[in-house]
Amino acid sequence: PISDTPEALRDGIGFLVTRLHTPMRADFTRALAPLGLEPPHVGLLTALEATGPISQSELARVFAVSGAHMVQLVDELEERGLVELRRLPSDRRAQVLHLLPGAREKLAAALPLAEEVVAESLQPLTTEQRDHLLDLLRRLILS
Repeated sequence: PISDTPEALRDGIGFLVTRLHTPMRADFTRALAPLGLEPPHVGLLTALEATGPISQSELARVFAVSGAHMVQLVDELEERGLVELRRLPSDRRAQVLHLLPGAREKLAAALPLAEEVVAESLQPLTTEQRDHLLDLLRRLILS
């Protein structure tokens, strides 16, 4: 419990964000296990569904991860048969990521699990407070 946490840590934004994120991610990981997915996979599938075909480098920028990390995540999704890289007809050197049949169904099964985990984690907040938190997080990320 936070009451067992030293006062100096209770005022640290990094500590508090991590303290919230760690159990949320663990809960989401457990919820996704039957689907054979992990939290980053859901993010990538969500982005691909929203954007359509996109390069790995662009996805790495969107998620603020290294190119090497993005390659690993894409490899994992390819192994699961959910995405594939295809060359662009207009530029045979360039490749973009595409969703494969079945990816949208996996995503449709995963998103309600994410919503449940977030709702449970943010249960102490009112709807107005949740909206405010989301607004503040967006401002920080988009600035």
